[in-house]
Amino acid sequence: MYRYLALVASIALLLTIACGGTEVVTKEVVVEKEVIKEVPVEKIVTQEVVKTVEVEVPGETKIVEVEKIVTDTKIVEVPVVTEKIVEKIVEVPGAVVEKIVTVVQEVEAPKTYGESPMWAQMVQAGQLPPVEERLPEEPWIIPTDRIGKYGGVLHRAYLGMNDMWNFMRLSRHPVARWTTDGTGAIPSTVKGWEITDGGATYTFTLRKGMRWSDGVEVTMEDVRFAWEDVIGHKDIGGDPEDCGGMNCLEGKLGKFEVLNDEQFRISFHKPNYTYVKALPQMGFGWLRMILPAHWAKQYHGDYADPDALAALLAENDMDDWTDLFARHMSGYTIYNIAQPTLSPWQLKGTWGDSRVTAERNPYFFGVDSAGNQLPYIDRIIYDLAENGEVIQLRAIAGELEVQGRHVKLSSYPVLMENADKGNYDVHLWPEYGGSNVVMWFNQTWKGPEVEYFAQPDWRRALSVAIDRDTINDVSFLGIAVPRNYMPSPGHPHHPGPDYERKWAQYDKELANKMLDEIMPDKDGDGYRMMSNGDTMSLEIIMFEGYADWADATEQVISDWKEVGIKATMRIGTRSNIGQEWQSNEGMIYNHPMDTAGFTFATAGPKTSFGYGLVAPLWRDWLNDNSTGVKPPDKVIEIYEAHKKGSALPPAEANALAKEIYAYHADQQYGISIVGLRPEPFVVSRDIGNFPSKGVVFWPLRSPNNGFPETWFYK
Repeated sequence: MYRYLALVASIALLLTIACGGTEVVTKEVVVEKEVIKEVPVEKIVTQEVVKTVEVEVPGETKIVEVEKIVTDTKIVEVPVVTEKIVEKIVEVPGAVVEKIVTVVQEVEAPKTYGESPMWAQMVQAGQLPPVEERLPEEPWIIPTDRIGKYGGVLHRAYLGMNDMWNFMRLSRHPVARWTTDGTGAIPSTVKGWEITDGGATYTFTLRKGMRWSDGVEVTMEDVRFAWEDVIGHKDIGGDPEDCGGMNCLEGKLGKFEVLNDEQFRISFHKPNYTYVKALPQMGFGWLRMILPAHWAKQYHGDYADPDALAALLAENDMDDWTDLFARHMSGYTIYNIAQPTLSPWQLKGTWGDSRVTAERNPYFFGVDSAGNQLPYIDRIIYDLAENGEVIQLRAIAGELEVQGRHVKLSSYPVLMENADKGNYDVHLWPEYGGSNVVMWFNQTWKGPEVEYFAQPDWRRALSVAIDRDTINDVSFLGIAVPRNYMPSPGHPHHPGPDYERKWAQYDKELANKMLDEIMPDKDGDGYRMMSNGDTMSLEIIMFEGYADWADATEQVISDWKEVGIKATMRIGTRSNIGQEWQSNEGMIYNHPMDTAGFTFATAGPKTSFGYGLVAPLWRDWLNDNSTGVKPPDKVIEIYEAHKKGSALPPAEANALAKEIYAYHADQQYGISIVGLRPEPFVVSRDIGNFPSKGVVFWPLRSPNNGFPETWFYK
């Protein structure tokens, strides 16, 4: 028998998420739960049920309003002991929650462990330790719909070196993972956490005996190294007293303490109300809270042998050890597949090749409820595709067992027509919020066009010139939502219905009227001319692989032509286009707004001008106050507000977030086309445990919230 900590209330955090077309609106409450352990009864568990009332809102998603909270009992086939949960609910409108109580769940640990035949053979041959020695003392029990079978290869398609998230969304190891519906975080590489001091202090417990993929045991040194020598290192993570990101609060890095061999503590100078939502996102780059110190130190200037480090620098054609460290210790393990990992699969080939394989990690720390070490599937094979259309064709032919990435929503009818022939189902996961297609006008562009980019009425005119409803019908089957980028209706950060389509209605007459006042002169072809006498010619850049973005952009270009604005589109690789934009060499960037709703709880909130979507040189100035271009005072104010959001009580944070989204909707720095687009997942009927319902969004790293470790061949 073992115990793990499961967070049930995180400082009255309002986790309202669009799930299956539903919005859940919660109250600000303090929830104290007392767990009374009863007689163990196999396959019976008490579950908390929230009774709701559904309300249909014309033209919007379904909103579910909480009527009351009750406790019901259901039968669930999971080997756990019975828990009786007693809830005490106290409403505290506008108050700061001072006390957080975690629930300790008692779970019956499997008495024996199973493993895949491929590892069992190696154990018999003396090439691998027994499974009991490879697992931690208290493995992570991942809930599954069905106990699966071992074996099989999962085939996927990818677009080359910069399509790294194609792999990383399936194979990650942050300290916590999102639930499938996106409503909460559950412990993963840690057994759990406890929140005290009103939300300022977080105490984590490691899984004792957990091992890296090379068999080396995870120790507290791996956590200390990550925090003190990477995250808190001034030459790697930046200035701890003036930092950004999810481990910082109001510009200050959380204080790290080792308590004992299994526990560590992160303390902030005041309550951090969004830290729990940040934990599942810490799975790459410097955001990782646990790093393989025994391996990483060879690249770190404070630990490596000077001669060996000099040789590595020469070998990699680098001068600075921090660049060397960044390359080899990036969370993007594609750059050095030898990096030990805690993820369920590890790469065994060169990312970017025509075919690359990821193989099951023999030391993965997760098991199913029967004690079988996960993952079930032996290997994932990635085949290089020339473009997104090739991926569509392979998905339609049933050649890819699980593929959502790069599959167009507009392909849904063809996919459904061929589903029986291809032996697959198509699951549509709704999106949390934001917008799928956004035209960002570079406010620090060096060309004469910036004169117009800087004018709100010019941007508004181009926005109302777009026929979003037709674009939705043509490119998104009419099931996306024409809207500005913001959270879903019902989310506590949503600024209200008046902002959903502010300056996003189709009004060609108004667009022409506004443009006539700003750019009255036209050339012989009817295109508007700038004040210098040149015809304005806009260029929209975007990276490859997202064909519905391109389709929508082509229609935007056509709509703009109708009001005298000439525009073209250029598609390139993800790395090239991204670098071009961040170097201030792009004019207009087609890039989604996919952090809405995680306003203060993500490393790079895109409503923050520090992210760089609005103006790369504004970003540079905001980051160091010396380089780049100083933005307007209001922009600086919004940037600073983002830094404060996590430290505000929920009611204040919600009000601030609404102001931020309302400001963006009014200003139209980025012209949003549609949002809330469901993502289609093509899933072979031979695959089990893939959730038919889930939520897709960037901070969720979907389909990682569908627990790929548990997928199996039936």
